[in-house]
Amino acid sequence: MLPHRLGDPGVGRLERGRQLTKAYPVLPIWDRLAILAIAVTQFLVGHGRIWNKPFDWDRSILLSYATIAVLVALALLFRRRLRFLAWSLHTLELVGIKFILTASILLVILMVLHPKPSPPAPSKAAEGVAMRPTSPPRPPTVLPEAMRADVEGLVTRAGSGISGVLVFVSSGLEGLLFAAPDAAFRLENDGTRFIPGLGAVQTGQAFVVRSANRELHTLLMTKPDRSWVFNIPMLASGTDRSLKFDEPKGLVTLQCTVHGKREGEAHLAIINHPFFAFTDADGRFRIHGVPRMAESLTAYEPGGAEGTIRLSLRDLPLARVALSLP
Repeated sequence: MLPHRLGDPGVGRLERGRQLTKAYPVLPIWDRLAILAIAVTQFLVGHGRIWNKPFDWDRSILLSYATIAVLVALALLFRRRLRFLAWSLHTLELVGIKFILTASILLVILMVLHPKPSPPAPSKAAEGVAMRPTSPPRPPTVLPEAMRADVEGLVTRAGSGISGVLVFVSSGLEGLLFAAPDAAFRLENDGTRFIPGLGAVQTGQAFVVRSANRELHTLLMTKPDRSWVFNIPMLASGTDRSLKFDEPKGLVTLQCTVHGKREGEAHLAIINHPFFAFTDADGRFRIHGVPRMAESLTAYEPGGAEGTIRLSLRDLPLARVALSLP
């Protein structure tokens, strides 16, 4: 047999094949499974439980991939087989498997967290019952002045008044209907934060959102149990988007899923009445014309501090209350 000539491409391919054979697989299957298990565990809970922070996953994903690269290097070093080619091949192998696992896990979480639409009401026509004309909308509840009272008070922490706290009637008015304000509640994102960072909007009131810095933002609104209210884009064109809430949602959290923690969170109370106020620089507030059937009052400060007290407005033209936040 004639010897291969110098520079023969077949010889180069043969040598590269031998190098790959020696470089992979170097790590035993149990080493690779252990590295993969550590990386997946870190992704799931190492930087906060991913199911508790929808779309805030970038840090968990990136650091779990970095963990794979570091652990592969340590395992090869321990077995005295650390070579760049071996490290590259095993890292790519485990990153690919981890990517498939990550995508599957996130898909399951999104399917579980995303609210399922309510089933449509059964059709009366389908049941053989004659359709009745749609009833007109209910008029707002009319209450005489004798059935109303003012509420004023002070919100404190450790004896000092707190400014900028939202105070609102949180129960007792569920059966009443109040006309929505003509003015829209406006929410903007200027690229650094939501404006305002704390607000209140009434059911039936126009809720207008827009991007103020010509960038795309995605507005995710969630309840305290992390279930979604909605997830909508705030267009980079700066065009207003107007929505309305048909039912009260209570306190909700607003996040931009595009920029995440860079812009922080905002908070909103979606309630069915106009009886709310914000505390002044001394922590004082006043709410006018509260129906006497109101049963409780809640104070909320961004960051999660919250306090609720019982109300008793019978035969009182003015009720004075005090709330203390933890």
